[in-house]
Amino acid sequence: MPSRAAIVALLVCAVVGDAAAGVLWPAAARPPLLPIAVVVAVAAAAGVRAGMVTGFATGLVLDLLSGPAAVAGVHALTALTVGTVAGWAQRDHRHPTAAAAALSGALGVTGAAVMFLLLQQSLDAAGGGTVDTVVLPAFAVGTVVTPLVQRLLRRSAGWPLSQTSART
Repeated sequence: MPSRAAIVALLVCAVVGDAAAGVLWPAAARPPLLPIAVVVAVAAAAGVRAGMVTGFATGLVLDLLSGPAAVAGVHALTALTVGTVAGWAQRDHRHPTAAAAALSGALGVTGAAVMFLLLQQSLDAAGGGTVDTVVLPAFAVGTVVTPLVQRLLRRSAGWPLSQTSART
């Protein structure tokens, strides 16, 4: 299990990075992609329970930081679901290769972005973005960020970085 301090540090960096992206590109309304990528990586590295806890805690913080403009609970529901599914999908693969981590990250973050959009649109809330402005960035962030975060988590836990890169 990765250390809690490493998980918290990565989540804080992701939330701050996502907030900075929102300040730099305010017109690009989108779900929080970096924190979701960290949730997917934690769930894939540490399992279903860690994914659920990390997802819900991250979503709750994002809901609190969103203010009154966002519908309460959308971030928590999205991150909880993605953390659970990502942990469940990786339950038998504790040391995935970089390609598997990239694929799970891309699917997890893109799925979260689509789920977030559907929830926002079903509740008639503004600021969710559109499919064309969300899906491609979500896929890119999931493909790049999730394997990097998994590598950092494995290194902090002292685990081998992958099954194929073990050097003796």
